[in-house]
Amino acid sequence: FPSHDMFAVFRESRSALLREIQQLIDEKHQITTNLIAQTGKSLHSLLSDPLLKLSKALNIDIDLNGDLTYLLPDVFIELGTALAKNNLSWAILIDDLDKLEPAELGILISALHAANQKSLPVLCIGAGRLQLTKKVGDAKPYAERIFEFKLID
Repeated sequence: FPSHDMFAVFRESRSALLREIQQLIDEKHQITTNLIAQTGKSLHSLLSDPLLKLSKALNIDIDLNGDLTYLLPDVFIELGTALAKNNLSWAILIDDLDKLEPAELGILISALHAANQKSLPVLCIGAGRLQLTKKVGDAKPYAERIFEFKLID
């Protein structure tokens, strides 16, 4: 896995590239979750099923009842710790990441940062249109230092 999360900024379609990335990760027998953010769809509704499925596969209980602002960093740390113990890693591939509301994007960034600080095998590859870089920076000012941004034509 790369040393930090990456957000890719695209001018055109991203789906094919994200599928290729998912296939490469799957070939390494690691865990991937492929999601598409939608305008008006909450981060909670986007991540709940994949988080519960992963926790079940790892035989751990997680609680998603409550405010994700406080829950998600702990959930990512708990899942990341279990993944590391099993020599596994988890890549979350999110298309149209720019469609998340800034507050929800901030929650995701905080959770990824918490896992990254502990060197846990949780990675997010987010894809979106040109405004993604600005939205990430607006959501969490420190994000530009901890994420890698790539413009892909």
